[in-house]
Amino acid sequence: MPSTSNFRLLVYLILLSPILWNPFPSFGVQYSVYSVKGILLDETAESAAAARDIALAKGHFMAYRRLIDKIVPIQEKAKLNNLAFSDLVELVSAIEIDKEKTSPVRYLASLKVQFNPILVRHHLRNSRVRFAETMRKPLVILPVYRAQATLQLWDKANLWIKAWRKLSKNDSLVSLIVPKGTNADIAQISPEQAVSGNKERLNAIAKRYGTINVLLAIAELKKTRDKIIIKVTISQLDHRQINNTLILNFHGTLKEDLLKFLIRAAGAIRKDIEETWKQKNILRFGEKRELLVRFFHRGLPEFHSVTRKLNLVAAIERVDLLSLSLEEALFRLKYFGDEAQLELALSQHDLKLNKGIKFRRLKQSTDFFDKK
Repeated sequence: MPSTSNFRLLVYLILLSPILWNPFPSFGVQYSVYSVKGILLDETAESAAAARDIALAKGHFMAYRRLIDKIVPIQEKAKLNNLAFSDLVELVSAIEIDKEKTSPVRYLASLKVQFNPILVRHHLRNSRVRFAETMRKPLVILPVYRAQATLQLWDKANLWIKAWRKLSKNDSLVSLIVPKGTNADIAQISPEQAVSGNKERLNAIAKRYGTINVLLAIAELKKTRDKIIIKVTISQLDHRQINNTLILNFHGTLKEDLLKFLIRAAGAIRKDIEETWKQKNILRFGEKRELLVRFFHRGLPEFHSVTRKLNLVAAIERVDLLSLSLEEALFRLKYFGDEAQLELALSQHDLKLNKGIKFRRLKQSTDFFDKK
């Protein structure tokens, strides 16, 4: 009779056989990155059918531009040539049409386009365009407004938080959360606690929204004879540490609507955050490395969870399972870029690398603020 432990290991091997013998690389792709939705179509032509054809063609190009804006840094876009519609369609794996309405000469609908990640990657690489795919954990924005020697955060009079709430939605690798200012938010943190950098309260508001990232944006308005200046101090909190503090100044005229001016400033800050993130996570296909990591698991569900997450990391080209026991697994990760970039990408999936005696140790964090 086989021992209990040997029997359990045999069951593991049977259940994991598709993973153990899978010859294909992971080439970690999050398909949601390559999905563009909410494209509003409205076209008029000599007939509804003709309007529909025109609208769908335009919708494909709109989706492509939104995808490029999402993953390609601004300075790289100039390398891209205009695509013919026949070439663009080849990059699309599926479309979904919703809320269709027609009249004899008009067509309205909402379009969702799913691009093929592998084909888009080939398209961009053939054009020598650098791009990023790593989604950042959501970022909670705390827009504090200094007005007449007072600090405003949840106040109805806070035009700065209104500006962030009025920003138009966009496709981005960085998801921004502007709290609604509910009673729970108000109880979680005050503007004074935010400005003083109270880590306990900042961590609490981040955890409330299911993330570890907080962006503190303190705005102070100044007026001169002919213009207005808004000075914004930006600090980011990540993993209990406040870092990346910088000061930005935005200039406007006295004739400009104040709220519109603040919306413009908020939009510029958002764009800078998005561009910085893309630059940090550009896929460096020319830099290939390998890393052996050991993962101590507490059973098959946790093992499967970590394997799935590893296969979603854009920087990882391939995940090889080298050995498996009832308590630990040894993986070989083939990835692009350097180890610091890999660690950043892993952290977005609640995975981190710790030092080990022989191999790096892979740890799954179930608590966003786990100190271990």
